[in-house]
Amino acid sequence: MVSKLDIASINGLFPSFNGIDVDSPEYKIVYASALNWLASEYTLEDFKLYTIQYLQSIDENTDKLELVAASKFATIGKIAYIMLQGISVAAQSIDFFQNNLKIVRQLADTLYQQKIIK
Repeated sequence: MVSKLDIASINGLFPSFNGIDVDSPEYKIVYASALNWLASEYTLEDFKLYTIQYLQSIDENTDKLELVAASKFATIGKIAYIMLQGISVAAQSIDFFQNNLKIVRQLADTLYQQKIIK
């Protein structure tokens, strides 16, 4: 069992996923702790940047994403940060990331079209 001390160290470092299987109950605890830690350490602008960095790292198109408000990247940016660290992410989180990224991309396309019309 994972103790609270294992989840987040006393000095506030990012939780360690070492030796924890993505399908284990402990993973869910550490993952939730990581999301909370990220929310306390970074801004919405940071999460937008992490999303863009992650997408660029897997050769995905990031055109137009700069048009979207940083608030739209709050959760997907946290997931992107975790994936940028080389940490495995549960299938449910990957699905969430992909579905919400699709929504953000649609918003970016809409904002781009509005910008062209003006």
